[in-house]
Amino acid sequence: MRRFAFLFFPTVVGGLLSLGLGCGDGGSGGEGGSGGGGIPCERESDCDDGNPCTFETCVPVDKFCRYENFDDNQPAQGAEQTGGDCKLIACVDGQQTTINDNDPADDPDGGDCMEPACVEGGNVMVPRDVGDNCNAGNGDGVCHADGVCSCALNFDDPDGPVAYVDFDNGADIPTNGGARGTCAYKTLDYALSQAPGEIRLQNRDYTSADVTLPIVLTGTQWLRCAFDNNDGTRTRIIGTAAYGAGAATVAFEGDNNGVFRCEIDATGGTAIAVASVAPATAHFVDEVIVSNAGADAVEVSGGNVNVQDSEFHNATGAGLNFSATMPRGFVRDNTFTNNGTDILCADSAPEVQGQNNNFASCTGCMYCADL
Repeated sequence: MRRFAFLFFPTVVGGLLSLGLGCGDGGSGGEGGSGGGGIPCERESDCDDGNPCTFETCVPVDKFCRYENFDDNQPAQGAEQTGGDCKLIACVDGQQTTINDNDPADDPDGGDCMEPACVEGGNVMVPRDVGDNCNAGNGDGVCHADGVCSCALNFDDPDGPVAYVDFDNGADIPTNGGARGTCAYKTLDYALSQAPGEIRLQNRDYTSADVTLPIVLTGTQWLRCAFDNNDGTRTRIIGTAAYGAGAATVAFEGDNNGVFRCEIDATGGTAIAVASVAPATAHFVDEVIVSNAGADAVEVSGGNVNVQDSEFHNATGAGLNFSATMPRGFVRDNTFTNNGTDILCADSAPEVQGQNNNFASCTGCMYCADL
């Protein structure tokens, strides 16, 4: 008989639906669904069923409770988690359960190069990132891929090992060089004999009493004249010594050499002598200040060099002298003042190009007007 009532009295059907029939009869409801057993309510607190994995809502129109599950693997509301146990009391399918939590556990103490982590629900020790600072027993150190804290050059670094020179605190021993301070090399001479790539210098003045001049760079060696880019001070290299037919402060003899953020006072000779040709990646002179060169600030008798963001002042010769036959070079965003000649090319040098340089004179180069 109830069946006939639904068929022939629609007003009754509408009234019954308004009482919540047909709103779902599941215990907690599906995600986005409504109902929850047809529990009537006036406010959300009437719908609280004690499940820490559902949102409860009192639907304003129907005045019946609506339940939605938390996203899977989200922390259960109000659950007391245990730090470092690699477990998480979480919600799965709207119910509280315990799952493996493979995020890192407790923070490392910074004392070495291993740290706790969660792997497949278990707490294990794993190596910290290569290059992280650590304590090698003397207050300084750098982490290697095997989780060892060491003062040695870090050949695990994907960008190549960085060597540090600290004249005041370092020591010239093979197991040093990989970090600043007591982990650094003491002298640049020793660093040049050990380091294949970047060499960072303590911010101080270097003269012939501190380093053998000229500083000859081979292979892919290059000088960064500051421990980091944020330091506003610069290392100064002062003086020249016999090199070739003249004198120089720094000489490029490798296949990819450079100087970065150095200040060079080259009284008596050429500041930077680019003697070799870089066959692939260019040599570079970047953010360098050269003053008082007794010959050229930069002489390029080799080739393939980029010179940018630098200043060349008071050279008795040229600020940039491309003395090689058909040299290659790119010159950008440099400033020249009070040099004998600012930019000089021995021939037309069609592969010496550039832009946005501030100079008063340019001689011999095909593209002087465009530099």
